[in-house]
Amino acid sequence: MAKKRKILAICNTPFQIVIASHILHTYYKDSEVDILVSDGIRGGEQLADNARKTNAFRRVLYIHNRKTFLTEKGWMAKIRYACGRAGEVIRCHQLARTLANEGYDELLFTNISILTKLLTTSLLRVNPQCKICIFEEGMITYTQTYAAGDAPHSLYRRLCDREGLLAKVSRVYLRHPEFLRWDVGRAQIFTLPPINPNDWELISMLNKIFDYEHCPDRYDRRIIFF
Repeated sequence: MAKKRKILAICNTPFQIVIASHILHTYYKDSEVDILVSDGIRGGEQLADNARKTNAFRRVLYIHNRKTFLTEKGWMAKIRYACGRAGEVIRCHQLARTLANEGYDELLFTNISILTKLLTTSLLRVNPQCKICIFEEGMITYTQTYAAGDAPHSLYRRLCDREGLLAKVSRVYLRHPEFLRWDVGRAQIFTLPPINPNDWELISMLNKIFDYEHCPDRYDRRIIFF
């Protein structure tokens, strides 16, 4: 019997959970899938718990990794900001080292962050054949802004190493590849099909994750806004 591939998907928004679930259901149905939900999502802990109850994933992890922002002026604010960033790097480093030992074959994510940078480095060190994959999160993913990231000389950009990380990407999942405005290099582009409203296995899983089964359906518009 062939060994099942082990997949790790990182989700930082509800929309990313929807897209990642669709990708995993479409391309990785016979794989062992772990999904990591961050506390950047309001109610993320509940969503992670709901995802566990679907039994669609091998493991569902919930992590405290909220990004630190500089929102005040003065040297004390800058010290708090620096400490927050340092704590973020330490937490990400510890998590990356732990997850690297799981032997993942593929990593999927959208946000380019300190966590995804450290995870990519750690996973490739353990398994050089590990595939690094990104998936879309709306139109921003198609633009030069996504590829360029923060200001050229910002500390966060240097820590994330966006250019180096994108160079390691081997697969890109997009709904509309014809709109892409940045060079993916040697990465393969996969066109995501629309979610089939009659695919009750996927629809039921998403309904359970977002607790929609117990909500009355009063929405009568053609478009859903997140």
